Amino acid sequence: MDNRRLRPDWLIAGALFIGNLLILGPFLLTEYSNQPWNNGYVYMAISRMFRDHKWTWNRLQYAGAPFHYLYPPVFHVLSATVPFVSIGRAFHLVTGFGYALVPVCLYWLAVQLFESRLLGALAGVAYSIFPSPVYYALPLWKGLAAPYNNAPWGFVAMAGYEEAAHAFGFAFTLLAIAAAWRNRWTLSAILAAVVFLTNWPAMIGLGLALSAIAVRRGLLPLIGAVGTAYGLAAFWMTPGYFVSSTLLNRIVIRHTNAGAPWNRTTWIVLGCAGVLGGVSLWRRVPAALALVLAWVAVLGAVVISFSLAGNNLVPLPNRYMLEFNAGCILALVGLISLLPKRRAAVTAAILVAGFVASFGFLSRAWTFQPSRADPHSLLAFQISEWLTLHAGSSRVLASGELDSTLALWSDVPQAGGTGQDVSNFLMFAAQRQITFGCEPDSERLGELWLRALNVHYFVVHESESHEYFHWFSQPEKFRALSIAWDNGAGDKVYEIPDQHEAVVVDLTALRRLPAIRSTADGQFLEAYVKWAAGKRPATITWLGDDRAVVDAVLGPDEAILVKDTYDRGWHTASDPLGFILLRQTGDLRFSAPWDVWLGRAITALTIVLLLAGVQGWKIAAVAVIPAIAVYGFLVSSAPATTSVAEEAFGRLQPPLINSGGIVSAGGGIFSIYGLNFGSTASPPHVWFGDREAHVNYHGGALVVAKAPDDVPPIAPVSVEVNGCRGNAFTIPVSASPTDPHALP
Repeated sequence: MDNRRLRPDWLIAGALFIGNLLILGPFLLTEYSNQPWNNGYVYMAISRMFRDHKWTWNRLQYAGAPFHYLYPPVFHVLSATVPFVSIGRAFHLVTGFGYALVPVCLYWLAVQLFESRLLGALAGVAYSIFPSPVYYALPLWKGLAAPYNNAPWGFVAMAGYEEAAHAFGFAFTLLAIAAAWRNRWTLSAILAAVVFLTNWPAMIGLGLALSAIAVRRGLLPLIGAVGTAYGLAAFWMTPGYFVSSTLLNRIVIRHTNAGAPWNRTTWIVLGCAGVLGGVSLWRRVPAALALVLAWVAVLGAVVISFSLAGNNLVPLPNRYMLEFNAGCILALVGLISLLPKRRAAVTAAILVAGFVASFGFLSRAWTFQPSRADPHSLLAFQISEWLTLHAGSSRVLASGELDSTLALWSDVPQAGGTGQDVSNFLMFAAQRQITFGCEPDSERLGELWLRALNVHYFVVHESESHEYFHWFSQPEKFRALSIAWDNGAGDKVYEIPDQHEAVVVDLTALRRLPAIRSTADGQFLEAYVKWAAGKRPATITWLGDDRAVVDAVLGPDEAILVKDTYDRGWHTASDPLGFILLRQTGDLRFSAPWDVWLGRAITALTIVLLLAGVQGWKIAAVAVIPAIAVYGFLVSSAPATTSVAEEAFGRLQPPLINSGGIVSAGGGIFSIYGLNFGSTASPPHVWFGDREAHVNYHGGALVVAKAPDDVPPIAPVSVEVNGCRGNAFTIPVSASPTDPHALP
């Protein structure tokens, strides 16, 4: 290839890359930000686990899970291997480079589609600095971008939500589409495999955007590329991993991010998407523009139906704004490509208008980023430091900031975790029961679960805490527990009497245990806790993350209960909660289960077939068919506790006030934003301390209330629906109208 011919491309790409790095500026040199609730801290914690632990078994989350369930590896391996810097600095460097790479890849895709460096440069510049086109049609997104002076959505997603891994994977999505457009299907498959191994939303976004290729490049090559990409990634994306992700969506996401039922607006959006998709099939439409129109139709259906009707056509549809925004920019560029004689003039006019509209963002881009913070000033770090000194290897339960960041600061094992893929979903459901339960006996149920999960320390944030989420219904219900640490500012660590991790149990008594019907099944929990206390302790010595030596003298009809999550890789049995049940003493070792070996074999065979020049669709068949068969088998054999966990996530929906969601309008009137605020049939009650406020307006996500005249100057605010009082934030009741983030 003639390097001189590509020199202008390299110059434009370099300018886009450097320009975007300059926009980020101090972000690249940040170690820790002042937003420990944000995605960045979750990613840093995961990267640290990749760096410091074996990639076999993860003991730090949900009482244990296969390590590869934690997250696809590419982004975190890069963060963990950046030399000479901490995980925090490595994360920000990798994130910044990934962010700056996206407009470069968009430039390259636009050049491949429209064969014009001018239009490619316009696409890259528009994505980098212009207000995103969707702001002018969808007020929801314009409102989210307003605090950033209408910065492009890529910047908002980075600065506001730290969508780091998704953005990194999106760059390779653009390259994969560019390769497919040029019928370089093997290269497209390799690039798509990188996306598979980077981030789940990026992978789904890739599938949605890449589907548009079928409009003019045929379905069979596309199937071959996607199937080959899976084959290359199957060593990590095993059938068991897909089962875990499917259950995460079914049990957790579907209930915690519930979409509205389809309505007339939904059908209008889908109809418009269908019309646009039909136009893309019209042969008189240029091929490149047809691809872009199909892209906009597919991603637009997902994003617009969510924005206007609250529908979830795919899980977490808000995450695909990155792909939809890029599609809209390419559509604009595609329309300009139809004007060959006026292309330069129109492009120049758009650039001038875009720079004018972007001035407010560009002039203050560095001020819109999270501020740097000394970790010692962060509450999550302070509690993590205390737990490291006192908990040791004892299990901890936390919620909110800490359950997703504890692994960044400490190796203390948790009954909760980062909210990523899980092996034993009953652990996740039990955490929800403990923190969100508001039944009359929720205190008793919570304590029983803490004992059942072998939790030694339980971290609780009360209404006056500076913790961001306050994800506890009636946190005062735990005050009967013994306090091990109290900072005097609403944060407490409760201590549950230490128990043995391994005990000898009676198998006859196990067979007499009632079946668990719900996470609120007090009868089962009382019987289980009594049984799991064991007849006598057993000795367990951990030799690493994935190996232990267990010793005890076993009598007839006895076994050893190890209170860590069972998995196929342990090659043992399990108890009713999904903990390990051993019928003999000796070496307890985790090894790759058979579905992992299948994934490794698929990857090896895919590479061999690629090198042999086998057609893509045949490689796809070899890779995908056995994986689907095993996936179906594993889904059908999921334990009964998955249904119990699903019931818990559906049932436990207390009213939750958003952090920063209490806004004073003056005169004692407060707007309270959150979730699950009742209905006409079940109206909410608002409490300022122990005094009930008058509710002026209520909807599912907003309550407007007037504080009682005799309320104290500072009081905790909570919302109650159907007798369930949710979380609380202590606020100055006499505050004047202010920023929503200033009150809590």
